[in-house]
Amino acid sequence: MDLERLTEEGRELYARRLHDAAKPYPGMTEALRELEKRGFLLAVLSNKPDEMTQAMIPRQFPGIAFAQICGGRNDVPLKPDPAGALRLLRRMGVAPEECFYVGDSDVDMKTAQAAGMTPVGVAWGFRGEEEVIAAGATYLARAAGDLLLLAEGRLPLLKR
Repeated sequence: MDLERLTEEGRELYARRLHDAAKPYPGMTEALRELEKRGFLLAVLSNKPDEMTQAMIPRQFPGIAFAQICGGRNDVPLKPDPAGALRLLRRMGVAPEECFYVGDSDVDMKTAQAAGMTPVGVAWGFRGEEEVIAAGATYLARAAGDLLLLAEGRLPLLKR
């Protein structure tokens, strides 16, 4: 079996099971609702295929009005290339230096830096705090509620 066919089969299986076990991390839905209530624009940028990202985010976070939801597409390079992040920001009418980019991997921290956004690592998720700190996170959120502290300017900078 060739790699292309195997990749397609993997995508089909992932799409069929997209909602089986996925669920938001503890406190994320509440934190996002509160940030939205406070007037923050929220967006999602994922390397997962766009059609899957578009299906998953509204289901995982019902009632939250994300300004943009963008997954991987053939016409935009994947993260850590900053093109997708910059495109998303242009659509939102927001300058990179006005944004916090929250992520759980070195790829996310590299994307934020390359796009000129403030990289915020999270201690939960795909890789963990050691990786995001080593990759250049400016802030570290250890719980979803820390994102509210960040929004209030009360989350301390990481010491280097």
